Amino acid sequence: MAPQMSGQGLQIFTEALRRCAARTADPELPALADAVAAPLRIDVRGRRGVGGRRVVAALRADGHLIGPAGASGTSGADVRLYVLAEVCKPEDRRALADGADLIVLNKSDLAGLADGGPMRRARRHAAGLSAAVGIPVVPFVAPAALAAADPAVLDDDLLAALRTLVTAPAQWTSADDFVTAPHPVPAAERRRLLAALELFGVAHAVVALREAPEATPADLRALLAAASGLTELRAAIMAAGAEARYRRVVAACDTLTVRATTDPAIAELLAGDDVALARMGAAREVVAAAGADAPHGTGLRTALHWRRYAAGPVSPLHRDCGLDIARGTLRRLAGARP
Repeated sequence: MAPQMSGQGLQIFTEALRRCAARTADPELPALADAVAAPLRIDVRGRRGVGGRRVVAALRADGHLIGPAGASGTSGADVRLYVLAEVCKPEDRRALADGADLIVLNKSDLAGLADGGPMRRARRHAAGLSAAVGIPVVPFVAPAALAAADPAVLDDDLLAALRTLVTAPAQWTSADDFVTAPHPVPAAERRRLLAALELFGVAHAVVALREAPEATPADLRALLAAASGLTELRAAIMAAGAEARYRRVVAACDTLTVRATTDPAIAELLAGDDVALARMGAAREVVAAAGADAPHGTGLRTALHWRRYAAGPVSPLHRDCGLDIARGTLRRLAGARP
């Protein structure tokens, strides 16, 4: 499944550019739309032994654009991920000081079975770690995430083996026991299952098939995406990329403003509802990712709230976002769109 790398505001903007290009046969507008809508670039860092390569493989299979291996936080990435496993060591804290938008707590399946299972324990650990370092932390199990993202991982033979495990339980006490204990599924197939999913993923897949025997491969991948933390990581990357998407829209508008002085079609595009609503949508994602609240409704009260927000003690980025939300709200209030 490809990630949804562009928010609603960015989609409105790129669609407006392409409609304008179709009317005017302007060859520059589709190229600008493609550049604005391109996948966000993600840089992944982490010390050796935390499973960073498997995290990268899962993210690539999920359709994310990953920067060069070993890239630093100053390499121009849109979203900077740092991979941990189990604990945050002193060298991790030094690396995080260089900048990170999101921490991936990999190998969360090793958090232990007590107190609700490994992922519940990992989420509690992630919450405490996030509070300590001030960066969002997402529990993650890379092998199961890769199987969720790449349809080729669970081929027909492995799916058949999983269905057999539903009716003929295996030995779950350890990975060695899972492979070596007598069982109708050949040891070679069980070894392949472990290589693809590890015990955590195999167990979740078997439970899913026991509860829903008619589950399709797509159903199983969706369950593994949720169980592995991939679904949560997708959402976290979307939130972390809100600022980059907003800046793309603003930069494109600045480019178009120069052309608008001599091109009436571009001037009309910039003055229209689409651009105002696109900037509002992209700005809303930025303030939502920062936890800023707004009053309910879409009327004058909301516009005034964001105008006051922009005038308050906020960063230049959030000032611009507040103004864009206020303008978009007023445009919509004037009868543009619901």
